[in-house]
Amino acid sequence: MNRVVATLARINLMLFAVSALFPTAVCLQPSDSLPQWIGVADVVVAATLVGVTFVLVARSSGLVLDAHRLAALRITHRVLTLIPVMLAAYFVLGERLNWEVLTIGLGWRCWLLIYCLPNLLAALDQPNSPGPS
Repeated sequence: MNRVVATLARINLMLFAVSALFPTAVCLQPSDSLPQWIGVADVVVAATLVGVTFVLVARSSGLVLDAHRLAALRITHRVLTLIPVMLAAYFVLGERLNWEVLTIGLGWRCWLLIYCLPNLLAALDQPNSPGPS
């Protein structure tokens, strides 16, 4: 089980990174110039991210220690610094970015990351050696 949970955690991190690229890249483009496949790919990656995250949380719930919760809190404080950074970017960049796409897209992804962060850290803390499943 430890190996499966550790693998799920690495897949989850990869999906978070890929999924966050969609709203970040799309907010820079005019919405009428985007191909339709980008929206479909975004939904597929986002749905996969949510599914993998909930499976990870369910499979790693018994592994979370206070140290993982404390580390998650520290990371959460860093993630929350994105809010004033985005506000400053809004004032500097104004309407050059599609803020609807960016705030909604990054908002729910940040919530999901913070929600699963203690479990993600616990799963990443597992050895990658074969263990009891």
